[in-house]
Amino acid sequence: PDATYALGRSVEVLGSALRRQILPTPQVVEVLDALHTGTDAPAYLTLFRDEQIVVAHISESPRRPRIRELHVGFAEAAHTTAFGKLLLAGMSTAELDAYVAGHGLDAVTRRSVTASRRLREELDEVRAQQLAVEVEEYMPRLACVAAPVQVGGATVGAVSVSVSATDFAVRGGALERAVRRGAWHVGRRLTAV
Repeated sequence: PDATYALGRSVEVLGSALRRQILPTPQVVEVLDALHTGTDAPAYLTLFRDEQIVVAHISESPRRPRIRELHVGFAEAAHTTAFGKLLLAGMSTAELDAYVAGHGLDAVTRRSVTASRRLREELDEVRAQQLAVEVEEYMPRLACVAAPVQVGGATVGAVSVSVSATDFAVRGGALERAVRRGAWHVGRRLTAV
């Protein structure tokens, strides 16, 4: 009871090791940078890693910075993000059941989906559309759109952009098309590897 603990250098080493394990190739970064520039929005690459949905790369700029809470290695609240929903939609029923049992469906905002049945209905729509959109489910006044990265017919990741909900209402269609193109190009580069 009298002992105290402090984080040591090992935490930094472990964090660096995680970033190296999920680091995308320069060709993939080039696609994400082009998506960021072309949409004037931060662009994200999300991948599966050890049964987790993890942000692997973020292309941003001072003018259009990333969502502050999202960072490389972020793996929380997948049911409230577009990229998370897209990857959850790629899971089998058993995998999804295990994921929900292990992570829960806690509310992050008042618009977050917290009912398993409702989430499954949304994931059916994501599978049908091959696109996921969330508006103010992860953060108030924020929207995100994600498209699947496919290799050999399997979804291995997601490419997404985030903008204000107001901005998304104006140019959502253009962002959806750009994200689909970006995800396709990332998939092609991963296939080449």
